[in-house]
Amino acid sequence: LDYRAMTPEQRHTLYLEQLMTKAVEYGEDPTAWHAQAKLRQVNHLIRQEPRETLEAQCTQDAHWNALYRATGDRKYLHKLESQLDRALAQDLGL
Repeated sequence: LDYRAMTPEQRHTLYLEQLMTKAVEYGEDPTAWHAQAKLRQVNHLIRQEPRETLEAQCTQDAHWNALYRATGDRKYLHKLESQLDRALAQDLGL
C-alpha cells in the first residue's frame, strides 16, 4: 500500500488498526522496558477517538481488553471471554 495514494478515510482506518495493534502489543508485555511509556501514550490516543470507531476495529478478545484498559469502561468486560481474568487482575494490580 502506498500511504500517499490513500484517501483520508483509508488513512484513518489504517491509523485505528495500528492503534489497536500497538495497544495489544504493549499491553501484553507491560514489563518490557519501553512498554509502559508507550502504552500510556497509546491509551491517551485511544481515549481521543470515538469509541464506536474503535469498537469496529475489535476482532479479538485482546482488542477488547486493550479498549477496556484504555477507557476503564466495564461494558467491555462481557466481551473478554478468554481474557477476563487477566483484565480483572490488571485492575487489581496483581
